Amino acid sequence: MQLTALRTSLRIGLAACVLTMSAMAQAEDFEETPSVGAMVADTLLVRPLYFIISQAGAVLYSVTLPFTLMGGNSDEAAEAMVVTPLQAAFVRCLGCGKTNYAVSEVKEGAGKTIDHFVEATVGTAGVTSESESVGVTTLGVFFGTRFELVDRSRFDVLLGYQSLGEAKVKSSASLGAFNDTTSSIQVATRFGRHIFKHTDLMFKLGLHRWSTERETASGSTSMDGFGLLYGVGLDVRLDDAFGAGLGYTRYDLSSDGDGYDSGINSVDLGLRVYF
Repeated sequence: MQLTALRTSLRIGLAACVLTMSAMAQAEDFEETPSVGAMVADTLLVRPLYFIISQAGAVLYSVTLPFTLMGGNSDEAAEAMVVTPLQAAFVRCLGCGKTNYAVSEVKEGAGKTIDHFVEATVGTAGVTSESESVGVTTLGVFFGTRFELVDRSRFDVLLGYQSLGEAKVKSSASLGAFNDTTSSIQVATRFGRHIFKHTDLMFKLGLHRWSTERETASGSTSMDGFGLLYGVGLDVRLDDAFGAGLGYTRYDLSSDGDGYDSGINSVDLGLRVYF
C-alpha cells in the first residue's frame, strides 16, 4: 500500500515538474507555434523518453567519472549524457522541436557557466518503518557539476553519500523494540530556474543504493536495495566560491526479497564550495 502510494506521488510530482518547467520555458521568446497534436505527443511520449535517457545518462556518467576526470572531459560527458536530455525534457516549450539556448550550442563564458562543487549537508528526517515513524538526523557529502545558462535555466549532476540516521523504535507490533541505521549512495539530477537575485528553484530526481542495518533483541539483519528519490529546494549563490541550499527529499526504500518497505522524508541544509 505504501509503495503504491509512493509511486502515485512520484507520478504526480513528475507531472507537476513537467508542467511547471514547460510554463517557464514558454515565457521565453520562441518562434515555433506547435499544434495541439504536437503538444499531446510531446507530453505523453517525447518528454518521458528524454527524462528516462537523462537518468540513464546520469548513471552512466557516474560509472565513467573516474575516466572522464583523468581524461579532462567530465564537463562534456555530463553535458552530453545528462544535461542535454534534461533540457529537452523540462526546459523546452511544449510541442516545440528545438530548444532555445541549447546547452551544446552555447559556449562556456558566452551564455554558459560550468562549475564543479563539493557540498556538505545536515538535516532532519522522518523515517517510517514497520508502521512506526521516528525522527533522525541526516548528514551527507556530495560532488557535483552545475550548468548555468543565459536563459536562467540551471542543471546539476550529483554523486554522493547520505547518512539517513539511526531510527530507534521503542516498540512495534511485530518486532518489539528495534534500531534501523540507514545510508544511501546517490546518483541524482537537479534542474530548475533562477527566480530572483541569487536564488534558484530546483527540482531533484534520481536513484540511490540504500542499506539498512536492523538491530533487534534477537540479533541484527542487513537489508539493501535500489530506490527512487525526488524533491525540491532553493539554492542561494553567496559569492563566486560559496553557495547554500535548503531542500526536501523523499527516499523510497523497499525490498521485495526481505519484505522491507520504508520511506524517508528529509529536510536538509547544505553548504557548497565551488571550484
